[in-house]
Order: sequence, then C-alpha cells, then structure tokens
Amino acid sequence: MKIKVTFHHGRDFDLEFKKGFKGELKRICLWTNYSNYWRKFSKKVEKDKQYIYIVACTHPFIIEKIIPEKENRDILDNYLSKMIRCHYLLESYINKENIIFVIRYIHTGGDKKYNLNSLCEEIRDKINS
Repeated sequence: MKIKVTFHHGRDFDLEFKKGFKGELKRICLWTNYSNYWRKFSKKVEKDKQYIYIVACTHPFIIEKIIPEKENRDILDNYLSKMIRCHYLLESYINKENIIFVIRYIHTGGDKKYNLNSLCEEIRDKINS
C-alpha cells in the first residue's frame, strides 16, 4: 500500500499526507538541536489536527574505516538502532492522540532494515493503523 504525500518547502510543515496528517521531517546526525526541533514542532501543533513527527537518524562516521569487519559493523548498526529506538519513550510522553512519532536509524549505505525504505514502511504502517 502506498502513501500519497505532498512536500512543502518554506511552509509550517514539511509534508502533507493525503490522509490529513501534517508532517515534520528531521534528519538528525549529531543530536545537538534535537530538543529545539521538538520544541518548535510542538508549538505548531493544534489539538484538532493530525500530525506525524519523523526523525531519520544517522552518524557522521565512515564506519567501514573504523570497523573493517562486516559482522562487527552489523552488530554496531543493531546497537545504534536500538539506542535510537529508545527515543520512543518520547512517544509515550507526548500523550497526544493527534501526533504519531516515527524515529529510525538510517545506515548511510542503506543496508538491510536501516534504509529509507524501512522508514517509509514504518510511516505507512503507523498512518494506516
């Protein structure tokens, strides 16, 4: 099942989903502005509309040079994914029925479940549930 979305540049929200959701898309690398991004988003939220807050996370390192063994890189990717997913605590803290929270680790090489496709699948699943 596909999701129909319109991208908006320079408007209040980055995305508008045909199902009525307004979306904010953040690409996080060093986490320095994460709380500021959330604060700005939450100020724009209105109680009678639906929103989705999407965070795609990566890191600035060339892991292949730091960890040459593929199996160890897989272990690191799995660890980073679990560490980033712990931010789902925010989802329970939000306690607003009109906000969907999606956060996912994206591997720069797009390997396995750490790619843009997996992020889009999670968005689709949460919107359709």
